[in-house]
Amino acid sequence: MPVNRVGGPSSYNVICDDCGLKYKNYELKKRPEDNAMVCKDCWEPRHPQHFVRAKQDNTLLPFLRPDSDADLTYTPTWGLIDSLGDGTLEGLYTQRTDSDGNSVIEVTVRAEIGSTTTFNVGTWTISVPVTNGANASDGTVQVIAKNRLYRGKFTLAAAASTFNILDQEDNRIWSNTIPQTWSDGDTFFLTIRYSTE
Repeated sequence: MPVNRVGGPSSYNVICDDCGLKYKNYELKKRPEDNAMVCKDCWEPRHPQHFVRAKQDNTLLPFLRPDSDADLTYTPTWGLIDSLGDGTLEGLYTQRTDSDGNSVIEVTVRAEIGSTTTFNVGTWTISVPVTNGANASDGTVQVIAKNRLYRGKFTLAAAASTFNILDQEDNRIWSNTIPQTWSDGDTFFLTIRYSTE
């Protein structure tokens, strides 16, 4: 309990903002955190985290890539189809440049087999919208048909714009019966991704 002391001519009684006890004015200090006038028992130093200063983040990206073009349309060819009849075959693609300066092309082909569509016997031959560059490049294919997903792979030869597809599981070339036999009402979505060098 504080003792009532007699101070000099400029001393006076004050109440600690924290504990509410009476002290002389020269016994109180300003607490740095909240500027309260407190006694020595209620006084606390400033928290060390108050002195921590955040470093400025470097917001520059390590590299920039231009936005890809909007979807572009093209008319694909599918070597298995002799006559499209009342079926549909349409293609979309996007093209962008990667960090090595190569064009990366992603193609989506959608086909719906009609009642008057006729087929050839033989292997798949698909055309792509952008002819390959000077070097052969590998690509991947996914087909969704009859609620199944088929995965294939291909090599697009130098300066070529058509290719055959090999099944990823057993390396058989896709044909009129592989990965399945097509019939009226079948729909497939073919996704092709490759880069030109």
